[in-house]
Amino acid sequence: MDHIGCRLAHALVPGDCITLSGQLGVGKSHLARAMIRSILRDETADVPSPTYTLVNVFDAGQFDVWHADLYRLSSAEEIEEIGLADAVENSIAIIEWADRWPNPPDRRLDICITIEAGDARRLTFHPNGTWSDVLVRLFEHE
Repeated sequence: MDHIGCRLAHALVPGDCITLSGQLGVGKSHLARAMIRSILRDETADVPSPTYTLVNVFDAGQFDVWHADLYRLSSAEEIEEIGLADAVENSIAIIEWADRWPNPPDRRLDICITIEAGDARRLTFHPNGTWSDVLVRLFEHE
């Protein structure tokens, strides 16, 4: 998860949106934490889960990184209240439980995480918009 998070982080630019889905405890926050630490270039950065705060914003210098958890939202209006749609345009957004977002951005990378045998995880990538091209370049040397 850490390796994939670091690889993805190097491809991200402001305006990018990554959505993470999967059961509770599958590793969504772990993957988000790996991406954020890599973007910040600080492997010891405190990156708490936004489960109760809904959104944590990190200053990456020239742009912000928004890490949101929509699990506790009770209505679509709350997404507007926290300013998520505007943040996606100018920041990097990493969104957990994005299936609760009725109108996510057209250009995004949806990542579904499932538990396999033992502690193994399977990540399934669903690129939207131009994300297909990014993924090809990102993983062509793996």
